[in-house]
Amino acid sequence: MRSTKHGSHAETYQKILKAEKMTPERLRSFPGFEEIEEDEAKHVIETLECFCGIIVKHISKKERDEEP
Repeated sequence: MRSTKHGSHAETYQKILKAEKMTPERLRSFPGFEEIEEDEAKHVIETLECFCGIIVKHISKKERDEEP
């Protein structure tokens, strides 16, 4: 992986893995989600995790394609 001025992407990935996981309770702390039901909150979290996975794969593929 390439290094950036803020560190390698591997370091960033490790920070993401160590970050506090989203929970329904934490989600309710964000504006617009204060009254969300437990099941819907779990669905929103699952959707966000899938979306983030897509973004990571896209960025990783783009960087691999750009390497000399």
